[in-house]
Amino acid sequence: MTTRTALLAIPLFLAPLSAMAAEPERLDIIAYCTPPADTMSLERFREMVECGFTAGIPVEKTYDTETAAKMMDLAHQAGMRLFVNSDATLGDPEGVAARFKDHPGVAGYFIVDEPTWTPQGWNKTPLYHLQLGDLVRKIQTVDPARPAYINLFPNYASPKPLGTATYAEHVDKLLEEVPDLKILSFDHYPIAGYKIRPGWYENMEIIAAAARRKGIPFWAFALTSTHFDFTPATLEQLRLQMHVNLAYGAQGLQYFPYWAPNEDHWFSPINYDGSRSILYDHVKTLNAQLQTMAGVFKDAKVIETAHTGSRPVWRPGAEDNPAPWEQREGAIPQGTRRYEPAAPVKEFIAQGNSGALVSTISKNGKRHLVVVNKDYAHVMVLRIAFDGSREIERIKPDGNWSPVADKPGSILVQPGDIVIFRWEEAP
Repeated sequence: MTTRTALLAIPLFLAPLSAMAAEPERLDIIAYCTPPADTMSLERFREMVECGFTAGIPVEKTYDTETAAKMMDLAHQAGMRLFVNSDATLGDPEGVAARFKDHPGVAGYFIVDEPTWTPQGWNKTPLYHLQLGDLVRKIQTVDPARPAYINLFPNYASPKPLGTATYAEHVDKLLEEVPDLKILSFDHYPIAGYKIRPGWYENMEIIAAAARRKGIPFWAFALTSTHFDFTPATLEQLRLQMHVNLAYGAQGLQYFPYWAPNEDHWFSPINYDGSRSILYDHVKTLNAQLQTMAGVFKDAKVIETAHTGSRPVWRPGAEDNPAPWEQREGAIPQGTRRYEPAAPVKEFIAQGNSGALVSTISKNGKRHLVVVNKDYAHVMVLRIAFDGSREIERIKPDGNWSPVADKPGSILVQPGDIVIFRWEEAP
């Protein structure tokens, strides 16, 4: 790896302002479950960077500070950063933060995954009702530049592990009791038993809205592991998950897991025995594609997210039954709103099995229209036309832009894929 490549791999949410000005924008792509300490080597971390990761979270166990420091050293040499996951963090948060705050290989501080709220505090071994707000505040007082990491349950968790009557209340409890939180992270694995969970988009709506109210970014996941009723992920399934995350405004794109945490997770990018699976190549391909869109999504403002329902693909009729036939658009996901075209969009028809997710995003004086095919198995036909009031561009696979004609056109959007248009915002 060249020195320039290594520098580009460092996540920008932690890079100094000078580096941000000099280097092109890059998305933060995080591997949950990094190589275990007994397998760690410079080659293993370079393998992660080659796959497109900018940061990692070691979670198969906690480590003493010396072992954690060795992991950070190797990660930094490879051109990425790691979250500190040390035995000492819960007992001596200030000491751990002081130990690592100046280390260039540190991304932040892992606290807990999927805690349950109780009136006495957030409860999950080894928290034992520790007050997360105090813990995070102590870390941020010593090291205000790096985030403390807490990852929440998805909305398909039952009230018992949530500890609250509703999922929205669970999220609000964390933000209320941990006011110094810098990122809001949650996991939702939407494809189970070859079906998309019905509450996925509502979960995205709740998290995105909570992050906006708090004024912090949120991080989301894609699943890269075969366990329970989760089947082997295809590239199209991974693409759908990450494109939905971006369309809703996620600033951290996480994969669970990178390295299988145990033998029950047998189809991961890196299997439990350290061997690669085809998932490694899928993730590497996708991460490279995602980075071509960093200029659209990095630090952008989501104006609106909306959905269309399923809609039969148009076919020309016979002479005695001419087209167009009546077409009814299906229902949209629970907790979402239906997309209504607004200028300069004059016509918008998403013809396919699942419809489209449509996100309107603002960045640097440009308005972006992001369209995601919500079907990971079938092509969607997007018929779109503009009113001629703006010069419209469409992003190309290499991240550059090309002009779009005013006349109506049909675009074949591949399974789980994304189409992005942009124009100048009104003065």
